[in-house]
Amino acid sequence: MIGSSEGYLRIYDVQQDKIIREERFHDLEIVKIRSQSVFHNTLLPNFQKEIILIIYPNHVITIDPLHLKKELNSENPSMDLDDLEYKKWNLQEFAKLNDACCLYSHCSDSSIFEVMEEKSEFDIVAVGKSTLALYSTANEIVEYVRKRTRVKKIATQVASKVYSLASNYSSWLWGGNKEVEQPSEPEEPEILPGTRIPISNRFIDEKREIFHADLDYTGKYLATSDSLGRILIFDLSTMTVMKVFKGYREAHCYWFFTGSEPENMNSESNIELLLIFAPRRGILECWTIDGRRLYALTVGTDKRFIKASGNFIEGKETTFHPSQFYLISQTDGSIQQVEFDISLEKIQKSDFIDNSSSSGSANPFKLLMENKLN
Repeated sequence: MIGSSEGYLRIYDVQQDKIIREERFHDLEIVKIRSQSVFHNTLLPNFQKEIILIIYPNHVITIDPLHLKKELNSENPSMDLDDLEYKKWNLQEFAKLNDACCLYSHCSDSSIFEVMEEKSEFDIVAVGKSTLALYSTANEIVEYVRKRTRVKKIATQVASKVYSLASNYSSWLWGGNKEVEQPSEPEEPEILPGTRIPISNRFIDEKREIFHADLDYTGKYLATSDSLGRILIFDLSTMTVMKVFKGYREAHCYWFFTGSEPENMNSESNIELLLIFAPRRGILECWTIDGRRLYALTVGTDKRFIKASGNFIEGKETTFHPSQFYLISQTDGSIQQVEFDISLEKIQKSDFIDNSSSSGSANPFKLLMENKLN
């Protein structure tokens, strides 16, 4: 998926080397495209649902990737996204929106069957200039978006058939094959407004701009990086800052789940930890939620750190799978997958804590070389 400064979302087929879909949900630039795994830890701890977020400066588009995959794999896919199910949310309170995540509402009385329903609603936590806000999404799906585009599409087809019939009749009446000026191409469908959703809680700091956010697996904690070089961990239930890490300009932070049973979130042998990647220093660090640094690995200042979430391509959406992490070299395009050998027993050992050496038996990071990018 490719986002443009004009607001276009383009889907590029690498094998065919061409753009196969294009849609313009909004007239401002696309800030970020992300795929996220959403969990409902209280009802279905090992259930995950995938969602794609298209983030604009003051709007968020959510797309079901399973439906998108079905459309792309269909024998006669349409050349536009008229039939693609999506929702457009209006976050006008933001002067500048930089990132967003989805989570199931902990305040709702959703039953297990509603959670399993394909069209279950999420809450949205959004970050940007001066603000972190938690939005409660409306229950209504913006059905009129798809209906209006479909009606417009049908109207265009009917007009084309009427024009063809009139042209044939004119040729029969006057004789010859007189060329008639073809009607102009139909105008691009209008960009429809998004649904405004209320803010249930917010955190405001006029001096701070939050660039990046990552939601933990329970949906309770949000890790963010900001313009002041801080990594902040928020408790979303109270919208308060639990922990502050200083000295991390342009850093990214990600939660990850590890242990002897990583595919079972309720196992007591598992633990959720925080990864902090500081590109200016070329260091990848591992921290506990209470602020203990477990490990630091030097990876180089030419790297980008990527979190890959979701198994919807393989059709494993309803089974919990931990996210995968990759280091991509901006020098030669090489890709390294980052794996972890971390357990509660190792964390309890004093020689493991804050061991910054990249070698030795205590090293929990394992880098696997992948293919190079062309």
